[in-house]
Amino acid sequence: MSLLYKLVMNSLYGRFGIHPKSTKTDIGGIKEYQYRMRQESWLDGDYLGNDKYVLSYHTNMDNTIDRWDPPKNSAIQLAAAITACARIYMYKYTSREDCYYTDSVVLGNPLPEEVVSSSIIGKFKLEARIKKGFFLAPKSYYYSSKEKGDVIKYKGAAKEHVDAKWFETQYKHPENQLEREFVSNFRVNIKKLSVYKRKGKVTVALALNNKRMLLHIGGKWVGSTPKVVFDLESLDNASKEIFYSMKQKLSSQEIENLYLREKRASMEDKRSQDLVQTEERTMLDSEEEVEGTNHTLEENNKTDEKKPDT
Repeated sequence: MSLLYKLVMNSLYGRFGIHPKSTKTDIGGIKEYQYRMRQESWLDGDYLGNDKYVLSYHTNMDNTIDRWDPPKNSAIQLAAAITACARIYMYKYTSREDCYYTDSVVLGNPLPEEVVSSSIIGKFKLEARIKKGFFLAPKSYYYSSKEKGDVIKYKGAAKEHVDAKWFETQYKHPENQLEREFVSNFRVNIKKLSVYKRKGKVTVALALNNKRMLLHIGGKWVGSTPKVVFDLESLDNASKEIFYSMKQKLSSQEIENLYLREKRASMEDKRSQDLVQTEERTMLDSEEEVEGTNHTLEENNKTDEKKPDT
């Protein structure tokens, strides 16, 4: 019964936040096909035969009387409130230094007994005691536990080509990419309403730097840091105008500083060239003075020889 309550609660708040713009697929004739393809909401279409087409388009977008037809079971405010409260409650656990995965909380140290229960809704359930694990990206991890053995999760068509060794290698070199062949026995073509078998190649890699910035120390990947997001929703209009004005001013100052740095570098290069030329000219002048001084000494010696002894 607890599982049923949990599924109902998790599914219900998601339905509250359903997007009003949804995709609809119909089967119609040539006139409806020509009408739909001229609309802003048009997505795609394909000919079936006997003057029938498969039409795919968005709803709640047409310029008609029923342009805005919100879902009857939608309540964005409830979905937003539930999500915000859940994030606030989970933050003290997901922000811990020993938290390795945030979808289902993986911690390096046990939680207090009062917040753990396998039957009480609202408390954490202990799934496994992990002996070894690699949590590299969302929906991409491996761990070994006494209760479940080896568990591998990898999102995508390449999940059949990853194992424990791949996770360990990828942890040491997260930029590695491998190309493998895959076979999908059940693929659906919505346009043609057909099922087929598909063969192709897929790249086995990690989707890095999507939500967090990679942290490298000494050329080695050691962790990640959160991306900085400026929250402007709490500011009033005047404060936002001041912020944008300061941002534009800062951008102009950065451009001006770049121009000044380039000008300064150019002046320093020119000054160093002039200094080299001045040093070369000074050396030439010194050599000429030395040569002139030697010539005068020779003349003085000759003059001294001609002078009578007194």
